[in-house]
Amino acid sequence: MDIVSIFADQLTAFRYDTDQPDEFSRLFSQWQDPQYLYTFFTENIEDLHSGFFGAISLQAAIRQTRDEARRLENTLLQLASNTQDNLDSIFEPLRLEEPIELTRSKAKGVKPKSWLRVYAIKLQSNVYVVTGGAIKLTRSMQGSEHTKTELRKFDRCRDFLREQGISDVEGLSELVL
Repeated sequence: MDIVSIFADQLTAFRYDTDQPDEFSRLFSQWQDPQYLYTFFTENIEDLHSGFFGAISLQAAIRQTRDEARRLENTLLQLASNTQDNLDSIFEPLRLEEPIELTRSKAKGVKPKSWLRVYAIKLQSNVYVVTGGAIKLTRSMQGSEHTKTELRKFDRCRDFLREQGISDVEGLSELVL
């Protein structure tokens, strides 16, 4: 497991296997891949049609996801490079009771009721390490197996950062590739 720079020190991402892309790149690649999205929504059709996001066809879900993913990726990169607004304006704690140190955080798509989530650990103001992400079609993360996996990745990444003694951008810079 290592950490890859996406934009300077502000936005980095875990890479779980050296043969695989980092989590930021993996997410946005998958969210642009019509075949991946078709398979995902077909396998999760009950959640898609559960009414949480209203009535939507498979084709509309794919189109909406691709459009929203482009906007979210652009927004994240713009915020990481901006001196006025920053990543703190889009990331929020996963839960209100999150600890201050190595806070589990989420960024949602920019549309109201977006199902896209980018999950990251906040090291300090405007400094995030992406741990993964999901198309969240259920009310809670415990509602589906793929979002439960993201919770486990949060814990694994936070444990890794603690083991490495990383709690701020200075420590992080020693690990970033």
